[in-house]
Amino acid sequence: MQKPLAALSLVVLFLALACAPAAPTTPASPAEPRRAADQVLRVGTTAFPSGVTPFATAFGLWSLGNQFDALLRFDSSYDLVPGIAERWELTPDGLAWRLFLRKDLVFSNGEKLTAEDVVHTIETGRTARPPLPVAAQDPLLRGARLVDEYTVDLLMSERNVATLYVGPSWQIWSKKHFETVGRDGFLTNPVGSGPYVLAEYLPNQQLVYRLRRDYTHPYRRPVATEIRIVNVPEPSSLLNGLRTGEIDLVVSTGFSPDQARQARDSGIVVVEPPRQAAYYAILFNREPIKGTPYEDKRVRLALNYAVDKEAIARTLYAGFAQPLSQLSVPGDPSYNPDLKPVPYDPAKAKQLLAEAGYPNGFSAGALQFVARPLSTSVLQAVQSMHREVGVQWELQPVESGMYVDIAYGRNGREAMRREMLDAGGSNTNGIWTFPWGLLKCEQPAPLHCVPELDRFMKLALTEIDKEKRNAYLRAAMKAWVDEWPMVFLVINPVFTLHSPKVRGFEWTTQSYYYLDGTYKVE
Repeated sequence: MQKPLAALSLVVLFLALACAPAAPTTPASPAEPRRAADQVLRVGTTAFPSGVTPFATAFGLWSLGNQFDALLRFDSSYDLVPGIAERWELTPDGLAWRLFLRKDLVFSNGEKLTAEDVVHTIETGRTARPPLPVAAQDPLLRGARLVDEYTVDLLMSERNVATLYVGPSWQIWSKKHFETVGRDGFLTNPVGSGPYVLAEYLPNQQLVYRLRRDYTHPYRRPVATEIRIVNVPEPSSLLNGLRTGEIDLVVSTGFSPDQARQARDSGIVVVEPPRQAAYYAILFNREPIKGTPYEDKRVRLALNYAVDKEAIARTLYAGFAQPLSQLSVPGDPSYNPDLKPVPYDPAKAKQLLAEAGYPNGFSAGALQFVARPLSTSVLQAVQSMHREVGVQWELQPVESGMYVDIAYGRNGREAMRREMLDAGGSNTNGIWTFPWGLLKCEQPAPLHCVPELDRFMKLALTEIDKEKRNAYLRAAMKAWVDEWPMVFLVINPVFTLHSPKVRGFEWTTQSYYYLDGTYKVE
């Protein structure tokens, strides 16, 4: 970018022409660099999309969103804004959300998007075996009903706000095309109403979207003529690609904080989401801790006092992270400002352990985790800090698929649960707090049951008024923390990196964003 002029010349009229002094000249603003002629946006990732249709993932709007439009969208505060549906309301019986759809969206095969397409997408996704990942987010959704050509009812088994908040994950496809090519054909040849069409898909290698010709999207304003997503398994190779110009933008990576700092120091732009919506903690598993010292709440609190979260954030996260006090972060609707991070106080930890009957500490249990370089380092640090107050446990790495089965208590793996499980994720708008589905007491095998959490979450999920709902969510957060079912660690840094020649990238939210406005300058 051109630098501002160091000084401006003041032109003075000769006294013979005018006695009054000349008017001051307005400083010229720096010229914006010209947009590059090449608007092919090259996106590198270590988390290559597992498919090109909504059957592949519940989220991934940064990739699938190029070709598909969603029922609704989130703004940067996780408030709902129109997408395919331009407005919505709760039906009088409280058992359906009525969506009023736009009438100006057109699929890439030339057909108008109507309510039939929405109903077909939801019904197909809900009844598929296995169902679409998005369908699993809302167990209370019992179907979609056609009202008229541009109106749809989302039917619920009981009044539920979360059903509406799943809207940004429902990406709608063409019913006619799906029925013509069948599910197998659709998986490789999808049709959506987004501004791009699929041009190439090489699994685990490359995914290319091209801007639709002669089509102006009614509410999205894409700039790139082509979005080329490439799989680069090594973060160091991604950094080199950014430095050499082979890659313009990097998303969904395993960058370490040190690598992000090095990238920033070398001139690469490091973008963090509007608020860091990821957390990292250790969860005490409900059944395995029965009969162990962890069953005592004082012990669980002691293990929070024993962890120096500031040191972990400063060293292992290169200063990007911050101590965690709850499963929400500042700016989230469910964030409770009255809940502060537990300070590092080994003496207090030992006092609580003595009060619980363990003055000399104890040795018990294991912590199950998916081994990744940073998480392993963090958990080893926590293990060492707990050892300093006399508490010893083992680290037990498990394969990621087995970890999911253990957490969800499925495929017979719930019996394999150990005393502790590392836990991380994002809370978004608080509707799926922690997520609640893994914790609520009525589940067959909840990870940790807190009845007051259930009570406030149920109130929140039936409350239409946003302020009242957020108050219930904050109360749910306090009810959870009061039981100390976790060792709260840090708010994780989450990064997107791009070349200094990239402009217009808007990370609206961590999981839900589009690349529409992103472009390059010379």
